[in-house]
Amino acid sequence: MPDDEKPKVTPKKVTRPAEDDTPKVTPKKVEKPEEKPPAEKPKVTPKKVEKPVEQKAPAGKSKAAPEKVEKPVEKSKVAPGKVEKPAADTPPAEKAAPKKVGEPEEKPKVTPKKVERPEEKDDKPPEDIEIVEDEAGDDVEIIEEEEEEEEEEEEYRPKAKPELSPEERKVLALKTAKRAKKPKFRRQEWFRYVRIKEHWRRPRGMHSKTRRNYRYRAPKVSKGYRGPKAVRGRHPSGFEDILVHNTADLEGLDPKRQAARIGHTVGTRKRIAIKKKADELGIRILNWGS
Repeated sequence: MPDDEKPKVTPKKVTRPAEDDTPKVTPKKVEKPEEKPPAEKPKVTPKKVEKPVEQKAPAGKSKAAPEKVEKPVEKSKVAPGKVEKPAADTPPAEKAAPKKVGEPEEKPKVTPKKVERPEEKDDKPPEDIEIVEDEAGDDVEIIEEEEEEEEEEEEYRPKAKPELSPEERKVLALKTAKRAKKPKFRRQEWFRYVRIKEHWRRPRGMHSKTRRNYRYRAPKVSKGYRGPKAVRGRHPSGFEDILVHNTADLEGLDPKRQAARIGHTVGTRKRIAIKKKADELGIRILNWGS
């Protein structure tokens, strides 16, 4: 018999017990009685008992002292043979209202008395009154009327203007229009260094772009910016500007075409004298202020 072949095992049949033919009995459900919720008890609200309010005395004052009981006044003994005089009729005193315990006592109001001061009489006469002795020796008062001084208002005087021909006026208007477009000439690279100021200096560098008039550089001074020759060097008003240091310099000026300018080294005393002399001659001073 070879080793590979194994004997066959037949499984045993298990016999189950036969079912009983008795009918199955299902248990009955027992209904439990429904439980009723307990009845709600009515809520009883407690009554609030009002406590008597205690009246507090004001701060800083002690409790009210108990009222004093007045003792009866004993009648004075009258000596025999003497008759007591009846007292004068006095009005009955008003009965005071009963005081409550704890209330502060009311203080009576005191009204201050006005004291009238006597008026002080001045023995001195007023300033406007003069006392003059009469021939008979009696003093007579003379009242002087106050003189109303009217303040003299200074009349407005317009500034003097030059006498110009129509051609000069036209050229002067052209000069003012050209001056408005004139640029401000500053030194080369004034913005780069603190030590360099804005005052104009001619550029001298070999490679200077300002000297060679490059457009992206600042403008350079040139004769094309000059004004018309007819009004060149004049004041914007049209006067010829002439420097003055004393009153003698005003004598040869023409007030119709020339105006004076006081030098900065002249003192205040001479300035006032020059101003007075110029007003007499009708000459305008350009640097007087107003």
